[in-house]
Amino acid sequence: MKFVKALLSLGILLIPVLGAASTGYVSDQLVVSLRDQTGADYKVLMSLRTDSSVEVLDEEGRFLKVRTPDGVEGFVLRQYITSSAPKSQVIKELRKRNATLEARLAGLSGLDDELQSVRQKALEFESGFRELELEHRRLVESSGDLMTVIAERDRLKAELEGTAPELKRLIEENNQLLRSSGILWFLAGGGVLLVGWIAGKISRGGRSRRY
Repeated sequence: MKFVKALLSLGILLIPVLGAASTGYVSDQLVVSLRDQTGADYKVLMSLRTDSSVEVLDEEGRFLKVRTPDGVEGFVLRQYITSSAPKSQVIKELRKRNATLEARLAGLSGLDDELQSVRQKALEFESGFRELELEHRRLVESSGDLMTVIAERDRLKAELEGTAPELKRLIEENNQLLRSSGILWFLAGGGVLLVGWIAGKISRGGRSRRY
């Protein structure tokens, strides 16, 4: 008997001390009595089933003062109360977390599709950028050729402007030659007419004397 009491005392010492207003759970028994006082002979207020949650209010020796979710306060042997959540509640929480994770995974799946779309758009943008870069290079190269053409045009224009006075002088000389040649042709034509007239006079004079 003393050995049993010693084991019970050791078990009580090994149970972690629970703070006030903490949450405990019924364990190791299918039904535990909640009494109005600390003792097995006192009135049973209600029965607590395994995994029932209670709020621990105080400690009195081998008993804990607890409050049920319905607001009933009483005493129960502390050896039947544990601070660890029961397996059923742990499983329930795990299932809840699993459902949450599945929902998040589904959201991440949709996000992955969106990410793939963004990557595709990024590739298209990169391809378009490369085409623009090539077009820019072609424009730069063609602009170099254009600058060469412009420089050649300006050079020819300068040469033309430089030769303009000489061209004007040549045109004036040509006009003078044309005027001079016109006078000469006029004089030559007049001379021919004069010579013809004189020759005609001489010819008529000779014929008159013969008759």
